[in-house]
Amino acid sequence: MTRQVSDRFRSPQVSGDGGAFLPSDEHPDIIRVREPYAPEGMFCRGNFAGSTACQRGYAADWVLKDKRLYLARLVGFYRLRDEQEPVFADWFSGWIVVGHGEPEGDRLSMIEPTRPEAAAFGFRKGVLTSERHWRIDRSRQQSPWSQFSAFCESLERHRDTF
Repeated sequence: MTRQVSDRFRSPQVSGDGGAFLPSDEHPDIIRVREPYAPEGMFCRGNFAGSTACQRGYAADWVLKDKRLYLARLVGFYRLRDEQEPVFADWFSGWIVVGHGEPEGDRLSMIEPTRPEAAAFGFRKGVLTSERHWRIDRSRQQSPWSQFSAFCESLERHRDTF
């Protein structure tokens, strides 16, 4: 199993790995391209498009601003019509879980979370409706991965916020 290239998410309080998805229908501000695309300074991430490390064919940067989710940048087989103008992600309803904090241990571990904290942002049609936070509790007998899994499962109980 190849580890996937992550999207990046940024809010006023949290920055880390995580993101939404592109709309299933065509969107006037999102353009599919034939050759991998990478804006200036993003060549390395763009190079992964179409490889086993990026099966979706893109990596994205997402921004939460004024309680609204925006698609700020794309690399790979998609690009934004206007790189200077983020796109309001009104097609997205669901949770974005973002790992953050200083990485711990083996950054390539597939068994344990690589970041000690996570934040979950719930959206309905691109508008923030809920926010929850989690941190590894080292005093518990439960492994960090089990703690994180329980946190993610608890989000499913709050799906009615969408």
